[in-house]
Amino acid sequence: MKTVKKTAMLLVTLLLLAVCLTACQTTYAVTYKVTGMEDLTVKTAKGERAVAPQIATAEGVTLDGWYIDQAYTDEYDFEQAVTKDMTLYARFKSTSYAVVYDLAHETEGAQAPVQESVNYDGTFTVKDAPDRVGYEFKGWTDGEKVYLAGDTYTVTRAETVRLVATWEYRTLTAKFVSNMGEVEKEVPYGADVQPPAAEDTLHRLFCFELVGWEGGSMEKLSSDMTYTAVYDYVPTDVSYFDFALNEDGESYTLKKNVQQTLPAQVALPTAFNGKPVTKMDTGMFFYDFILNELYVPHSYEEGVYAGLAQQLKYLYVEEGVKSLPENAFKNCPELTFVELPASLEKIGPMCFYGCPKLVDIEFAQNSKLVYRDDAIYSADGTKLFWVRETLTEFVIEKEVTWINRALFASDEGFGATTFSAFKDITINADLKLLPASTFYKCYELETVTFNGVIEEIAGYGESGEVEVDPDFGATTGDMQAFHISSAVGADGKLKSLTFKSGLKRIGTGAFAMINCLQTLSLPNTVEEIAIDAFGLGYATNLVSITVTGDASTDAGVIYTDQNNFALYVRNAGLGEGNDKGDLLMYVAKGNSKVTEFTVPDGVTYIGAYSFSGSAYIESVTVPEGITILTGSAFSGMAALKKVTLPVSLKYIKAGILPDLDDNGDDYRRWGGLGTIPQVGPFANCNSLEEVNFEELVNLELIGDGAFRMSALSEIFIPASVKEIRSRAFRGVGGFFTVDENNAAYSSDENGNLYNKDKTLLINISFDGKEVIENVFAPTVDTIADCALDNSAARKYSSTIKKLVIPDNVKYIQAEAFYTNNIEYVVVGRGVEIVGAAAFYITNIDENWATIKNSLTLEFLGETAPVFYADAINPQCLIEIKTPSDSFESYYTTFVYLGLETELDDSDAKIVTYNFVNTQGENPDSVTAPAVVEMPTAVYGGSETAYFQGWFTKNGSVDGDWGERVKFPYFYHGEGSESTVYAAWGNEKYEDGTSAQLAYTVHVGVDDGDDVIGGSDFKMFNGRVYFTFTAEEYGHYELFGTNEVLFDKILKFEQYKVLEDGSLQDMGTNFVLQAGDTVICVITYSGLPEEGVMDYMFMQNTWA
Repeated sequence: MKTVKKTAMLLVTLLLLAVCLTACQTTYAVTYKVTGMEDLTVKTAKGERAVAPQIATAEGVTLDGWYIDQAYTDEYDFEQAVTKDMTLYARFKSTSYAVVYDLAHETEGAQAPVQESVNYDGTFTVKDAPDRVGYEFKGWTDGEKVYLAGDTYTVTRAETVRLVATWEYRTLTAKFVSNMGEVEKEVPYGADVQPPAAEDTLHRLFCFELVGWEGGSMEKLSSDMTYTAVYDYVPTDVSYFDFALNEDGESYTLKKNVQQTLPAQVALPTAFNGKPVTKMDTGMFFYDFILNELYVPHSYEEGVYAGLAQQLKYLYVEEGVKSLPENAFKNCPELTFVELPASLEKIGPMCFYGCPKLVDIEFAQNSKLVYRDDAIYSADGTKLFWVRETLTEFVIEKEVTWINRALFASDEGFGATTFSAFKDITINADLKLLPASTFYKCYELETVTFNGVIEEIAGYGESGEVEVDPDFGATTGDMQAFHISSAVGADGKLKSLTFKSGLKRIGTGAFAMINCLQTLSLPNTVEEIAIDAFGLGYATNLVSITVTGDASTDAGVIYTDQNNFALYVRNAGLGEGNDKGDLLMYVAKGNSKVTEFTVPDGVTYIGAYSFSGSAYIESVTVPEGITILTGSAFSGMAALKKVTLPVSLKYIKAGILPDLDDNGDDYRRWGGLGTIPQVGPFANCNSLEEVNFEELVNLELIGDGAFRMSALSEIFIPASVKEIRSRAFRGVGGFFTVDENNAAYSSDENGNLYNKDKTLLINISFDGKEVIENVFAPTVDTIADCALDNSAARKYSSTIKKLVIPDNVKYIQAEAFYTNNIEYVVVGRGVEIVGAAAFYITNIDENWATIKNSLTLEFLGETAPVFYADAINPQCLIEIKTPSDSFESYYTTFVYLGLETELDDSDAKIVTYNFVNTQGENPDSVTAPAVVEMPTAVYGGSETAYFQGWFTKNGSVDGDWGERVKFPYFYHGEGSESTVYAAWGNEKYEDGTSAQLAYTVHVGVDDGDDVIGGSDFKMFNGRVYFTFTAEEYGHYELFGTNEVLFDKILKFEQYKVLEDGSLQDMGTNFVLQAGDTVICVITYSGLPEEGVMDYMFMQNTWA
């Protein structure tokens, strides 16, 4: 710093004068040192005082004093005398100036910054101005320059520093972005801002709540701000659900809590017990009539099932979910809006099947799937996942290479309320596969145009994505591609199909369910066709089958004849070695021009159902070389009168497979449809009169139902026949002749068919007979099942009036007399067992109406036979006669069959049965030969007690109750009145004899090796009662483990116990709600008197 001016570096005149005056005296030297100047020495007389010189200083600097040391610690006192030489040092200081901040406004409470004074040529840091609402501070000005807070200010003038604030009026924008949209607020600069009201920032979804805002402070805004709402997911309370730990032990499956009713809005929980919930039980929302909105969070990566939710309208799927499974939202008839995430990669077959109101589908931005033109595609357009089912027309464009299973499917059951409306489908795409169920039950479909090449037509159960249940079959989404018809008949409107060259494979049952089809054109590029491609032969309207293409260039296996009548498959026959011959697969059954048909030479295999149902063919000739005819090959041909079979024929079998082990005993699937067991090649050809049996010298087997219900009047059994299977000639009333050299069978002069020793009567010749009596061999002890069945042959219906079964017969097998219009039946004394439906006699008039009170049954045996289920058809009964001294035996037996009221009781003892309830009101008396059902006793006491049964004595006083009464109860004492007494006890008594004493059965678990949770109970002849109370919602079935009992069951009944204690017949509905109590009743017959034990349990088949 400049402290001394160079022009003022001399002592003042006064100082010079003092030096002159004292020059002659004794003096001391006083040296003055000033920084930046030359030293000055002045002589001062002894005893005199030194003079304090005046020095001219620079602006802003003053002389602070003279010091005797350079450290300026000891200031010199000029009032004292100089006593020695000395040096004085000048000390200078800067002038201090005030700094004043002027806010330039007088807002109440505003305080300007305070700054310490500053020296000239010094610096200070400029302070910030206090906030001023509505104004933006632009800086401080000293009149020359603007300074911002934090700037360094240098003092350049010797005066007070005054800084004046400069302001600019300003408003800011605060934007609040919530799930409901954006709200903007204009805020004065520097002011605080408040978020919008809660009602303006609610999440549009029911399961999120606002917990805050992100984006910065909302206090003293200094810039435009954007705040984003932060929401927390609020799932539905876990008490509404049950949870099952998954196999991985690290996650849960969500299940329905049957004790709870779910609310209308459900947000699925993401976690339970600290572990994620990743799956949901398929039956969660079955027939739920409350659920309206459903939110599926990210933890359910593979989606959920909410099918059959009857009121579900809105569905939201969170980001993170990758797929929606098959049938996920099947048959939700009210579903209107669906929101799907960008993460979604796959939509399973029939995901939105049966959702006719679904027209609003929204995908998140940058999603892998897109919704356009009423369909859901992959983003690149090559995959087609879903098409809205209410459309009538749709075109699959060329760029598509894959379509979902069941793309156009519909359904008329299991919750569906509407059906597919598609009429015209055009496929321009080349597809490797026309998937399963593509046209499932598209009843309105009229045309399918293939402009592209289809390489494979999917068959029944061939998707490989769904397991086919051996009992219930394939699922809806795994049916054949063309499942146009619902059942037998001509359902559907699709009449023609034409496939382009390039088709290579035709799957199982591909054409089995297009009953309406009239023309079919296939290219000869087909390399593989399933043997059951036409299923059970329901396509009876087919007029022509055409095979197109150049045989010289295409290497297919199929061909047709010149009339486009029959479809053949090369090298698929049953011949031996390299010459297997060909398979005749199917004929155009609707072609009325073909009435006679000769199967061409070279065919060694006629497929099952190939001619079945053909309405016009009257004569068929089968060529030499064929050794086997399989089940149903020619069945149901209404016009067929004559069949010429080859000498080579060995086996006429019921099984649909050529394998000799397949005897047609079991239910099988053929083309996806269930076969009817024991239907032979010519079954139900009701007009068939002529077969060249005499020429069949190599015939060994006549299988089940081979000529069932045919009109054969003469049947010759060659010597070569080794086996005639059950019901081979069921319903055939013609005259049987057996070659005398046959080792296994014989016949009699009455035309009846027997085994060789005539102990088994196989078929009764009933043509034109009015009375069948004394026509059986005396050696017969068994009448075979269906020995006399004229139920379908109307021309015999009016002839047989009386049937007498001789005393030598012991066993009458099932359906032995399945007949029409017999008025009187006599059952001989030796009959011990009557099989199921053995006397299923239905008398009918010319309009096939049942004639009531038209049949009398008379039993001659002293003891009632053992009867199996439905042994007697009660529809036409007038009465059942029995020996008078055997009434009780027959009455008890017929109670089991429900036919006790049909018995002639004119000679029976009539008794009045009184019931005394020792602890309540008495049940009404009964006047009858016997008491069938145990009366219900109602407890009237104040303490808990359990019914113990009815007894012959009143033991309430002395404890002697006599004998326990069993029902049906007959009184054998004197007089015509009997009294029995109800006993009560402290412990529950169960013996299964009534609803009150029913066995309590529990839920058991069958793991395949053992059953846990069941109980052992004694089964006995008559009605056995069980009671069960469901703890959770489900489909319950009663199971037993003793297989010996299965064919002893006459009847099964199930009743729901209502609030008033009454019983409601549940029929075949075994669905129970939690808390429901049911009574199950099994009626047995043929058990030993001591009974049989069985291990019984209930099983929830939905669990």
